[in-house]
Amino acid sequence: MDYGTFKIRAVVDFIELEVTTSETHHYRDVRASFGINRFDRPYAEPIGPDYPEGKEISNMFKVRLYDVERSKDLMTTVNGAGYKLNAKTKIVAVEIAIDFYNAPSGLVSHLFKNVKLCSNNTRIYHRNKGSPKAVPNDLDLYIKNGWQIGIGNTNDKVYQHAYYKTHDRNELLPNARHRPRFETRLSDDCLPYQTLEDWQSAKFGKLAKHFRFTKPKENITSEDETRILARELMIEYDRNPRKRKTDPRREADSLLNRRVENALRQLSDRWTSERKKGAPCKKLGGIIPSSPYER
Repeated sequence: MDYGTFKIRAVVDFIELEVTTSETHHYRDVRASFGINRFDRPYAEPIGPDYPEGKEISNMFKVRLYDVERSKDLMTTVNGAGYKLNAKTKIVAVEIAIDFYNAPSGLVSHLFKNVKLCSNNTRIYHRNKGSPKAVPNDLDLYIKNGWQIGIGNTNDKVYQHAYYKTHDRNELLPNARHRPRFETRLSDDCLPYQTLEDWQSAKFGKLAKHFRFTKPKENITSEDETRILARELMIEYDRNPRKRKTDPRREADSLLNRRVENALRQLSDRWTSERKKGAPCKKLGGIIPSSPYER
């Protein structure tokens, strides 16, 4: 596939925080302290063993900050909320998205068929169309109709997600901003950094290993290629499904991997940059409950 016409951009889709306060608070107080508009994202979620699901008051919360562009914006938000709530905050998950502008929706299935998967648990789902399905042969058609690909479970340490992005915050985007997107979510000990201080100077290029793509070798036979596209030869697992065996019929897609890694490095540059003088600090969102069909 010719990637020359695509603009590839890496972004921080969200950062998930675990916030522990010295006293119990209502989740609305936590939202207000993080500067979260109630119409922007629904809520900050109370968590903790003593606070069952559905309870609104706790001293421990999960908060997602969406579309964080710079580390200084993150620290300003976290420090301000920490002061108001007398809270301790740590990062527990980060999701990085790779956007492919000027690319057709068919690129989504191409990425899925050629990416180094984090799990053999794959399916497609649609938030408004019932239960998830096994990945079909006519995947392109499903992607065009709003179906998304989930790879792994959302509570795994590494989770991947691919779809054609046409909406943002439930609003339709202009056609020029419709694009394939591939996301990787990292949590727990798979996070590249464990403290807020380390995240201030994060080098996102080191996450390129989670966005590695392959392609069929040039001398592959048509029969082998058909089987690869059917995903019979793409992945072979031993007893540990996360250990991927090398398929001798495939090789690294060096061009795509290099462009994705460059996009991640450019994200690092923006992350540590100063905001332009006079530009407002972007309000960071709250948390959206996970779709049951992502699991």
